[in-house]
Amino acid sequence: MNSGRSPFYTLFFLLVVMSLLFLIAYIFPKNGIIISDEIKLKYPSVGSLLNNEKPKYAAIPDVVAYADTASLNALKNITEKPTEVIIATDSLISDLAITTEPIVEKESIKKVDIKSQRIDFLNGDASILHNFFDKLEEVREKRKPLRIVHFGDSQIEGDRISGFIRERLQSRFGGGGPGLVPALKVYNQASVSHENLGNWYRYTIFGNVDKSVPHKRYGVMCAFSRFTPISSDSSYTSELVSATAKYSTKSSIYPSAKKFQRVKVYYGKSDTTTSLDVLTDDKPYVTYSLEGNEDLNIQTINFDIATNNATLVFKGFRSPDIYGVSLEMPYGISVDNIAMRGGSGTIFNKMDRSVLSGMLKDMDTELIIMQFGGNVMPYIKDEKGCKDYGNWFYSQLATLKAAKPGVAIIVIGPADMSIKKEDYFETYPYLENVRDALKEASFKAGAGFWDMFSAMGGKNSMPSWVAANPSLASSDYIHFSPRGARIIAELFYEALNYEYENYRYKNAEANKE
Repeated sequence: MNSGRSPFYTLFFLLVVMSLLFLIAYIFPKNGIIISDEIKLKYPSVGSLLNNEKPKYAAIPDVVAYADTASLNALKNITEKPTEVIIATDSLISDLAITTEPIVEKESIKKVDIKSQRIDFLNGDASILHNFFDKLEEVREKRKPLRIVHFGDSQIEGDRISGFIRERLQSRFGGGGPGLVPALKVYNQASVSHENLGNWYRYTIFGNVDKSVPHKRYGVMCAFSRFTPISSDSSYTSELVSATAKYSTKSSIYPSAKKFQRVKVYYGKSDTTTSLDVLTDDKPYVTYSLEGNEDLNIQTINFDIATNNATLVFKGFRSPDIYGVSLEMPYGISVDNIAMRGGSGTIFNKMDRSVLSGMLKDMDTELIIMQFGGNVMPYIKDEKGCKDYGNWFYSQLATLKAAKPGVAIIVIGPADMSIKKEDYFETYPYLENVRDALKEASFKAGAGFWDMFSAMGGKNSMPSWVAANPSLASSDYIHFSPRGARIIAELFYEALNYEYENYRYKNAEANKE
């Protein structure tokens, strides 16, 4: 006697279960059921049950392998340069006597090609970069200073991307040092070891803005530091306050940025005097009295020879706003990494323009790189949101153009970002629309636009970067790994170099006529 159930009952049971599953899938809310802030119930859709195909991930283009090889070869060819000897009998001298020959001999001029994503311009007109390229020629021939300020969100945090671009340019045109750093350490930098002693406070125009700040003077770093809090401004403290910021370049960073010979302290108005003791190699070097008479004040420290460390000891009853500290050479290229975690790049027109303008001009800023867009993606729900963001971003570019007339701007669009859907990852909805809105804003403002999304491989390319061996992006499907950041930096540098070399080539051909 057969005690088991017949095949008919088994089939009937399976059909009932499948029907129930499809019924639940049909009536279950598409966006799930929110139980709490931490708990959300989701259920596969009918479409995913019937068709379990995942989106096709983009094949990582050959250009990624090319960029990886090119960047590694570039780093292998970079060697330590001998320290340049600069004669300076007075540390307040601004025009130093340089005794060495130019670092970079003039290379041969030739037409070049590009294997990666080019920089886009309105009507293909790259002349908006020509003033910047003219200044690069002066750096090469006359050893003048030139600055590139790289603003961005957490994608560039820790000197990622900026550090490689800096090394490529400094090794070619001269210069040194990591550029602008805050007085108060915010996060770990790949280029600088930064230590603070005493009580420090930080105030930003992005993120959680402190409402107690009575002004909008934040400077180029979009933030300032103090060794006494804002609240102490209502009365003097009875005790002298001391606070220290110690900087030393890391031995593991790219060679050109390891040494600097000049330190600039940018600080704000204060009706009390602050003492500044400067040390290098733990030995006292010079002492200054910082008088904060203006909204923007600058104290320049010129060391007799290049160094890899500096210690700044501030003492006073009330702190001025310290907008930033620049570790640099008095000539050549400086590249600043200014990362704003969570930022969307829409805060520049909210700041006091005089301090922003004064710093950009003093630093000889000739190129600004704006790398934003990723942080708005979770909040963009329709095409109107994309266009609104583009309009906001245009106003920021216009503000920067007005703050530093003649400055060139290149906008780097967002990278591919993935959102989890069912059991797979796919490109965020509207990411390409945001990219297009930023591109339109760039053209309207007279800026160039570099499409990082397309350079990566386009839609659904981030999973391929994550899955690469070794991985080129982190498991959050948003940020690059250090190797991936270097590859992206090389792709951008190649695009910038393509425009520069062809500018030189066209000028040389025109001079032959």
